[in-house]
Amino acid sequence: MLSSIKNLSQPVLFWFKKQWNAVENLSIEKLAGDASNRSYYRIRSSNNRSVIWMKLNSTDPGIQSEEIVAASQKQTELPFINIHRHLKNCGIRVPEILLYDPGSGSLLLQDLGDVLLAHRVYKASEATQRELYRQAIDQLVQIQIKASQPPKVGQCYAFNLLFDEKLFLWEFHHFLEYLIEKGRGISVSNGDRSILEEGFVAISKRLGSEPRSFVHRDYHSRNLLLENDRLWVIDFQDALLGPYAYDLASLLRDSYVEISQELVQELVAYYLEKWVQEGGPPREISDFSETFHLAVFQRNLKAAGRFHYIDIVKKNPNYLKSVPQALANARESLKEIEGLDRFRKILTKWAPELA
Repeated sequence: MLSSIKNLSQPVLFWFKKQWNAVENLSIEKLAGDASNRSYYRIRSSNNRSVIWMKLNSTDPGIQSEEIVAASQKQTELPFINIHRHLKNCGIRVPEILLYDPGSGSLLLQDLGDVLLAHRVYKASEATQRELYRQAIDQLVQIQIKASQPPKVGQCYAFNLLFDEKLFLWEFHHFLEYLIEKGRGISVSNGDRSILEEGFVAISKRLGSEPRSFVHRDYHSRNLLLENDRLWVIDFQDALLGPYAYDLASLLRDSYVEISQELVQELVAYYLEKWVQEGGPPREISDFSETFHLAVFQRNLKAAGRFHYIDIVKKNPNYLKSVPQALANARESLKEIEGLDRFRKILTKWAPELA
């Protein structure tokens, strides 16, 4: 579907006139977006130059994620721009921001193509998956080591936001509300709810007490672009401080691509080796694996609940097809978590896919 250049603001049109010396022959193609408050388009000239137009549904400079965060400071610029600046200064590959027009909520971004990591690893050979996921892990380690240091000049919003016990617990409640209760029309009894709450609190406390690093929050196969066989990071605007294992859990156990349990274990070990090689302190694989599985379990329950929320509240059912994979990921990690027997029994009663 094509959109008209009449939808472009004067500052955006002026950019094209100045940089490309072209306005009349621009074509605008709407791209498949996510479930956020942003829309994406590819603007192409007659000589095949192109940029990505990111259009915000709100021009509020402090626009934040729809998901709660524990913010200690008011935001006065777009988190996308703020986090982009920090990542770029740290040497992380992010698309260039060519123009920001706050009046229309428009950003023009470097066009890196349409090849997502998800496209390349879906049904690929294990050797190909191993190579590409190792590259993603290499980049993740660089983010954790370099971007976890606050900027010397200015501020980065990620350092004012915490993935703490409160936020983990809110996401568990999100799962319970939108997948179990509203998604399936189930009324959980007070007794069962109390037992579920005990488990949710225990896991949230464990994850919330972990040492924190810079966390992308959605570091998965649909937020990593491949251009000239190099990975680029996108959709980083919800970054915050959280457990080291969280982004690795997002990457290796996302809702869109399934890789074997054996390869997951191999890649977790690779991550720990790469971490030490890049100067990080050694970690016991047993302790890290426990945190990894807790993060996989928590994140995938949240994702499953979020997909139902998007269906129920935003009237977009497209993400429901990813719910089975999210629950399968949670089920496999739940098997690796010791204790929580009462919690496990009640949870699988209301979500039998987790048994």
